[in-house]
Amino acid sequence: MCFGFIITLTGCGGGGDTGDATQSLSGTMATGAPSTGFVYVVDANGASANTQITSDAKGKFSVAVTGMQAPFMLAGDIDDGAGVAGTYDLFSYAESANMTANITTLTTLSLAVANGNDNLSLVYNNWDKTQLSTSKIKAGKNTVTVNFKPVRARTTWRVGEKLVNRPEGLILS
Repeated sequence: MCFGFIITLTGCGGGGDTGDATQSLSGTMATGAPSTGFVYVVDANGASANTQITSDAKGKFSVAVTGMQAPFMLAGDIDDGAGVAGTYDLFSYAESANMTANITTLTTLSLAVANGNDNLSLVYNNWDKTQLSTSKIKAGKNTVTVNFKPVRARTTWRVGEKLVNRPEGLILS
């Protein structure tokens, strides 16, 4: 089985409000297959936004973050049928608005490494006070990249790359 994951833990440019321009974060939430559920976003000041991912969306989401201040932490609540909202299963990070910020097991692993393997829900719930530094996030991403290279010939970290649902699993387009 081919697993194609992407961690989008870097961006380009700053963040914050750019006037009247609509800003958003979009991507795919997946655990090897596209996931349904909710995506939550918190900004540098503790403001939050969320959106629901339905089964026909194939894991794709877009959350409006207009007027919010980067950097952002994202949390994914996978619909497991139990109906418990707000239980965060996956995490990701975005340096700025208007970028792809996929939420996967590898983005979660990278942030966990950056956070010393401590509880990421606590970081998310206190993001305005306990943001992880960009250097720690990049170090976490690099640790995961190095450790997955023997398993996978192509470990990709490019911002904006799309995940495509194919019979063999999610792959990079």
